[in-house]
Amino acid sequence: MNPSGNSNNNHTMHPSVEAAINSELAAVLQRQQELANVEAQLEREKQRRRELVIIVPPLQMDEVSYEQLEQMRNSVMMFKHGAEVKPNGGASSLAAAGVKASPP
Repeated sequence: MNPSGNSNNNHTMHPSVEAAINSELAAVLQRQQELANVEAQLEREKQRRRELVIIVPPLQMDEVSYEQLEQMRNSVMMFKHGAEVKPNGGASSLAAAGVKASPP
């Protein structure tokens, strides 16, 4: 006989306990699915970055002057705010600042 005095060997749970466990289990499974989705998205982003680095190599910044960096910064800030960038009398690219990307 078990300590509660009940000789029933069926280990049934109270319906509210079972419902609580099922609810928690469902929440854990949902979090696991969300995590798997985020991990898959991260892996896709990493692959995209690897592909982009091959297609468009990083700028060669070793020979960029402070003045050119300032022009690039201003261009980026204006672009970020939606304004049309026209440094150096109308030119509107990093090339106007004297910065060139390495050829692919």
